[in-house]
Amino acid sequence: MLGHFRLIEIDRHVHLLAQHAQLLDGRRPLLGEGFGSRLTDSASAQQYHVPLARILDDQWLGSLLETGLLGVGALLWLFRRPVRRLKRLARETDGDDGWLAVALVAAIDAFAIGMLTFDALGFVQVTLTLFLMLALSARVLRLRERA
Repeated sequence: MLGHFRLIEIDRHVHLLAQHAQLLDGRRPLLGEGFGSRLTDSASAQQYHVPLARILDDQWLGSLLETGLLGVGALLWLFRRPVRRLKRLARETDGDDGWLAVALVAAIDAFAIGMLTFDALGFVQVTLTLFLMLALSARVLRLRERA
């Protein structure tokens, strides 16, 4: 099978998003369908009598379908807020803290960009790594404020 709803079929992703927008037709497009409500396994879909959803390897599109525009906005904020503060710290500091801030910015941005190519929040290891990076960012910023 040539790319089972993978990045190679990005045109199908765009078509799916357009179909979803038509299906909503005024039914809470800001909130989406509900986080985790898209069932991609046939046994669960049959058990709950819902249509089988496509497997998406684009976390941003999946989040848009599940949580709507508000959820994607919150997810963007989760990435952009620490990155902006870390960039400011990196510009102001020339020592080790500045280089740590640069590394955290690169890692967090790489994760956000990587979410375009796979369903990142579906993999525990990378999701845990993201939250460890966010926690380390918060701690570095807090220590820097106290100094």
